[in-house]
Amino acid sequence: MSTNSSNHENVLTAVAESIGSTLGALAARARDAKKAVTAEKSTGRRAARRTKTATRPAQKQVAKAGKTALEASGHPAAKLQKTLRKT
Repeated sequence: MSTNSSNHENVLTAVAESIGSTLGALAARARDAKKAVTAEKSTGRRAARRTKTATRPAQKQVAKAGKTALEASGHPAAKLQKTLRKT
């Protein structure tokens, strides 16, 4: 009789482990699905912020080059801007 009860225990333990691992896998998939659905907004914002941060140095360079070119040209608008900055 003892071997029969130990077999039952082994079977019950195996079934319990199987159920537990299945429930854990389902919970993980549900968590991942929730993240996939709710993360879109923040991911889009993050991507926009990264793009803005990455292009900022280039924007500054272009603005500086344009300002230098305008001043070098002797254009009346450049003289006016220079005068307005001084005041």
